[in-house]
Order: sequence, then C-alpha cells, then structure tokens
Amino acid sequence: MAQFEPDSWNPAVAVITWLLMRITALAVVSRPLTKSLLVGGLMADDALCRVTLHACR
Repeated sequence: MAQFEPDSWNPAVAVITWLLMRITALAVVSRPLTKSLLVGGLMADDALCRVTLHACR
C-alpha cells in the first residue's frame, strides 16, 4: 500500500519544506561565520539566531 495517494501534494510539500529548512539553516550558520571573520567578533543578535536554530531542531 502506498504511503500517499497518487494525486496528493503531500510528498512535494514535504520535500520543499525540508529543502527550505536546510537552506535557512545554512544561511543562519554562515552569517556568524562570515561576521566573525570580517568583524572579529559576534554580537547578541548572533546568539539569538543560534538559539532559534537550536530551538527549531
């Protein structure tokens, strides 16, 4: 028995959601890395971004 109906959008929505979540995670991770390399330190907003990334997992 198939997990999804043949005419269902559920698989496409699941794949798109997973893809967008990974892209967002890469953006959140790359921001503090580039900021620490260019500026030399991190600010409070970077810590907040990190907390929200861990909360989403």
